[in-house]
Amino acid sequence: MKLSAIVKKEIAVDPEEKCCRQAMLSAVIHTGGTVSFSREGIKIFVGGGCLVAEALKDLFTALYGGGVKLEKSKAVIEGDSVRGALISLGIFKTSGEIESGIGGMLARGECCKKAYLAGAFLGCGSVVLPKSGYSLELLCESEALRDDLIKLFAHFNIVAGTAEKDFKYKLYIKDGQTVSDSLALMGASKGMLQLNALIAERELKQVTARLSNCDLANLDRTVEVSVKQCEAAAGLKRKGLLVDKKLADVADARLKNPEASYEELGRLMGISKGAVKYRLGRVVSLWDNKEK
Repeated sequence: MKLSAIVKKEIAVDPEEKCCRQAMLSAVIHTGGTVSFSREGIKIFVGGGCLVAEALKDLFTALYGGGVKLEKSKAVIEGDSVRGALISLGIFKTSGEIESGIGGMLARGECCKKAYLAGAFLGCGSVVLPKSGYSLELLCESEALRDDLIKLFAHFNIVAGTAEKDFKYKLYIKDGQTVSDSLALMGASKGMLQLNALIAERELKQVTARLSNCDLANLDRTVEVSVKQCEAAAGLKRKGLLVDKKLADVADARLKNPEASYEELGRLMGISKGAVKYRLGRVVSLWDNKEK
């Protein structure tokens, strides 16, 4: 199951407080609904799949006693009480016009703000997980609604960016930790934990890759140094220029053990790692000076 679906399943819970029910229901309808006007009256169609449709039906029934039917993966709200419900939910103004932003006092309290954000995610939200990075996105039909949602996030110190996509107004949150905080804010603790596990897994892979690259680079440098030391030792021996016994011994040790570290050569010769490094440095220096 994708993370977006996990989050929606977790937050599609009927809040205990009436004010939070109103906030969540308003957000779901406002972000995921379509209003239809006809001679038969007003109808509201809300998509988003069976989970969202069933959550909307439960919320609407708890507040208004019915008027919602499920058609495939959509919820349809109809009946004589629809207009009054839409006005009380801040979706319609008393004049009958559609409210472009968050209407009334729906998101006045802390709990209501969180409930509204959860409802907005149910209606138009998703968590996008590309190969690198993280993104929580909400696609709104109106710029005013998107801007109001940005203000709600800002109330909880979460900064959201904006863009336009497919003639809709997008709100996005990119940073992994901030996306995690947003999920926790909306009540998706399981989704937050799953995202945090993914973040930790990716970070571990990145650290492992960096260490691996570092090890390879160090290995390349070690091999390069060893080759240079062997060439110097062989050249000086060939020309009979290793008159110093200590240098001759370390040169022989390197030629016999080209892959050995300074520490391993030191153990073989009974001297310190530092002495091995110093004497091999002298061997290379003598050969470089000779070649000049």
